[in-house]
Amino acid sequence: MVVVIYEIHSRLAFYMLEDNTWTDLGVNEGYYDIICYKNQLSALTNNSLITVWDFRSPFPAKIIRSSAPIFEVDHCENFPRNKFFTQSYLVESLGGLLLVDRIVSYFVNSEGIAVDEYDLLSPDDMHPLVCPYCTKLFNVDESDHKQERWEKVESFGDRVIFVGGNYSMSCPFVILKDVNRILFTSLMIAGIRWMRITCMAVMISTHST
Repeated sequence: MVVVIYEIHSRLAFYMLEDNTWTDLGVNEGYYDIICYKNQLSALTNNSLITVWDFRSPFPAKIIRSSAPIFEVDHCENFPRNKFFTQSYLVESLGGLLLVDRIVSYFVNSEGIAVDEYDLLSPDDMHPLVCPYCTKLFNVDESDHKQERWEKVESFGDRVIFVGGNYSMSCPFVILKDVNRILFTSLMIAGIRWMRITCMAVMISTHST
């Protein structure tokens, strides 16, 4: 089975081999990210909710719906909404589920300071910016087994987290001396911040048929 987030509205659809067709889950809400976690689909909605889908029934059943502590840029004076946005990812690490929030500025000046777009048109900034946005901060939380409580993660030890639009993961990284870091990819190209298929989760059933 394959589940994807698709189109600009970030809706969910799944493909089952026996049906040989794509089926929309029919949920009228957008999604940040999805992950196959404990043989179920965990999905992070754009309105800060975690939904868990069980695909063992004839049609996927939503079994859990809980709130997620997405970093709200508008609630912090250092990150006003007119200058910053949040990109969130779900990552499995050592059997736990992490919520990684990446806080990004829309535009920065030549010194890397977040500014409004019209500020870039002033005489002080005559050089064109090929990539005007800039990642400023990461915020990481970990859920309990039932995804009912979240705790702030201050360190993930000797592991490295990779986050991106198509897949995120955590793994030990023995090459770097300074681990406990997050590496990320960006999908923003020429001002476009979405792709037709922005995320995909492949679910492998462990149940015999």
